[in-house]
Amino acid sequence: MHAVFLGGIPLSKHYDLIIIGAGTVGFDGLREAKSLGAKILLVEKERVGGTCLNWG
Repeated sequence: MHAVFLGGIPLSKHYDLIIIGAGTVGFDGLREAKSLGAKILLVEKERVGGTCLNWG
């Protein structure tokens, strides 16, 4: 497992959950975690919406 840092501080100190991929599943996880009051970081290298919405 690799640690990810923001300004020398582990991201786990800033967020409860880090989601990689802003497709359908990523958004489902984001909504559920947000409803529980979690602080979330969503990471997407392409367009938000994933393969189905953008290229499917």
